[in-house]
Amino acid sequence: MFTGVPGATAAGVLASMCRSLAEAGAIADAASVTAELTAREGRCPTALGGGIALPHGRLAGLGEPVVSLGLVSPPADFAAADGSPVDLVFLLLSPADSPARHLSLLARLSRILRSPGLGERLRAAGTPAAASRVLREAEAGLMVSHR
Repeated sequence: MFTGVPGATAAGVLASMCRSLAEAGAIADAASVTAELTAREGRCPTALGGGIALPHGRLAGLGEPVVSLGLVSPPADFAAADGSPVDLVFLLLSPADSPARHLSLLARLSRILRSPGLGERLRAAGTPAAASRVLREAEAGLMVSHR
């Protein structure tokens, strides 16, 4: 989880998050990943509404999927259909050679992120551990509601 992610635009937020992921050793080349994600945003915005966006992409050379949460301040324009600026960005990167896994993770995250009240609980979480707990609880709630 990255807090205080700067960037008034989607491109700025994605650049900041990719730099942080590169510094953490999760991705090799922040600039190329940023360019790919920004181009995709231009074609099809990933804002889900309610201040949440789910940019995603598949990368050659990536060994395992990477999911990152960025708390954006101030909120950025991700061209959301509801007009809301985005302050919660979930970035999903998957290996290029695993399209089925990517789609499965994307669908799972999308369901979790549409849970009622999730955005407010994540904004109040404060720490990566608390945010992880909120996400696990939301996912568990989905599993119970589908039985």
